[in-house]
Formats: sequence, C-alpha cells, structure tokens
Amino acid sequence: MLRGIKDSSDVIFRKLSDGKVDFFLNYANSFSVDFKSGQKDLLAKGVKRLSFADAKEGSIKISTELLDEKVVAMLLGATIFSGASDISEREVLTSDATTSVTLTETPKTGSVSAFLLDVDGLGHKTEITISTTEATPPAGTAYLSGKVLKFNVADAPQGTKVVVYYLTDKATGMKKFTVNATQEAQYYSLTCFTSVRRDYDGQDVPVELRFPKVVPSSNISFQFNASDVSKFDLELTVLGDVDGNLMTWIEESIA
Repeated sequence: MLRGIKDSSDVIFRKLSDGKVDFFLNYANSFSVDFKSGQKDLLAKGVKRLSFADAKEGSIKISTELLDEKVVAMLLGATIFSGASDISEREVLTSDATTSVTLTETPKTGSVSAFLLDVDGLGHKTEITISTTEATPPAGTAYLSGKVLKFNVADAPQGTKVVVYYLTDKATGMKKFTVNATQEAQYYSLTCFTSVRRDYDGQDVPVELRFPKVVPSSNISFQFNASDVSKFDLELTVLGDVDGNLMTWIEESIA
C-alpha cells in the first residue's frame, strides 16, 4: 500500500534505568530516522561476486525551534535540581539625599561590585570599594548594610547614577543543572506517534514507532540571536535491544 508522510512525531521519553516516563515532546518541526549498513564485497576477477552486510546502525534527528530544559539536561547527561539557588543581579540606581541606594534584594556576602555609571548609561566610570565596617565611608568607598549601599558624598551626591552587580539567594522557585565534562547521558526508550496518508483514499492512518534503546548524542548548540529564532537539532543513536531489535513500526488498520 502506497503512503505519503507529511507530519512530524510526538515522542515519549522513558528512562531505561527505571522504565518511567521522563518527559513528552510534541513540538518538533521534523523527526527523521536513518538506518545504514556497511557492506563488504568479494570480487571474482575484479567483479563483485558476493556481498556481506554489516550490522545496521540507526540514528534519530529531532529538529525544533522550542526547547525544554529537560531536553537539554537529557542530551548533556545533567540532572535538574529545583529549589534554592543564588542568582546574579545588575541594578542601575540613583543616589538619594543621604548619598545612598537601596538594592532590590539582599546581596550575598562578598558578591557586591559597584561603579559610578558613565554618561552613556553603560560604561563604568569609577569602581567603588565595598566596606561593611566603615559607616562613614571615605572617598572611593561605599558602606554596605543589608540592602543599603551608602556612598561618600564626593563620589555620589544626590542624583548620581550607579550600577551595582551582586548575587542574591532565592529560597524557592529556582531550577538549575550543571554540565559535567565526564557525565554521560542516560539510555532511553522512545515511543513515537505520527501518521501516514494512504494513496488510494487519502485516509490518515496512525503510526507508532518504538525504539527500545537509544542514547542521546551529547552535542547541542545554543544560539542566542536577536534577529532570528534559534533552531535546535537533537541527535540520538539507536542501539539494539537484547534481541538486536532497533525499531518496531506499528500501524493501525483503518478500513
């Protein structure tokens, strides 16, 4: 039966370690599967006479313009942690009548850097030394107490623009993962849902593809581009299960 394909695939990722669903991907623009096999030919008087095929090798490529942090962690063999973390802050503030500025968050000890802001609103004109002991700071120094940063009047009279960089702790609502040079990606099984269209009646037929064992290729590029959307290619190597099976095609029979 002739079929046409014009659809991507929705994919369920299950960890092979425990068989549990890790995540669901339903936003791929394309989903491609490639199988190839090497071949060894025997010649007789310079003409190919016999041929032996090597074992098949499979690969999957998923292309998308959207990305979930779980996908990135999967590809890079990382684990996502939720909860507390520190986060970087940059604030441009204006000194008040007391030659002070108040930060939005409480900074971590030792993380604060402060500069008088240049007229372009971007460059650093003068770096200010941070002190936690001198309540009346000398020139070139600012006194930090909690969220308040007090400058010497010679450096930051009322109305002076300053920029402050610091780290602050967030107790909840944070996600993070760390990419380790030697941490390898886990093995997964994939269940993929797509459809094909029959030639003789134009009927769309559901198709399920099962890959019992795949391993992500730990290659991914992040492009942060202000003029165009980012595109991501997720590559996986298809491995054989204990019976050497690489993929199963299951097609629903619709009369």
